[in-house]
Amino acid sequence: MNKKKKSAELIQSSSKRLIRGTKNGYRYTRLNKATSNFRLRRYISKQIPMFVIFVDLVGSTKMSQEIPPNMLGHVIRSFSQEVTIIIENFHGYVLKFVGDAVVGYFIPINNSRKIANDVIECARAIVDVAKYSANPLLRELGLPSLHMHMGADYGKCHVLLYGTDRKKSHVDLIGNSVNLAAKMQGLAKSDELVLGNEIYKKLKNKKNLSKISMQTGWKYDYDVYCINFSR
Repeated sequence: MNKKKKSAELIQSSSKRLIRGTKNGYRYTRLNKATSNFRLRRYISKQIPMFVIFVDLVGSTKMSQEIPPNMLGHVIRSFSQEVTIIIENFHGYVLKFVGDAVVGYFIPINNSRKIANDVIECARAIVDVAKYSANPLLRELGLPSLHMHMGADYGKCHVLLYGTDRKKSHVDLIGNSVNLAAKMQGLAKSDELVLGNEIYKKLKNKKNLSKISMQTGWKYDYDVYCINFSR
């Protein structure tokens, strides 16, 4: 297992990729989504505990009205690829891309408390890379800065196979934690992570986390907490 890079290393390597990307059509040499596909097929029709994170780009609708479609495509593709690399750095996997959102997951092999902390640090790194790597370059190009809403939860997910071919049919995740993580990112403000109680209970350091008021319109009997990385 590769050693996790620190935030400063991630920012530096991201800057190099993005600068190269402006010269070669914003295409990267690799996106290791195939690793997720291989991993999940080990667990077809099984329920396994995992952490799920949704990372959604803020303001893409507004961007689509302000910049040409081909340039918007470059921005979304670069954003998705950088998020993928960061999730993989923290030993997670990217399940899929949904428009301008990235869905990732982490499978705790031994220490779920350690992975819970990794999810927080992964979200922090995503914001840092956008802030210190992507956004300065985007401003130079006259493009809007990137910000994101994020939601994360922990629980058992069912590995669902669409079809009968265990090697080729589409494989996906379903479960309460997947649904709640998606709902939680809708509660998040810009550059904020909203996480569920099951992750919160596993965290040793709860500093900077605050419970979200029920006045937000949260309709589920489940406590949620937030941490804002832009402050």
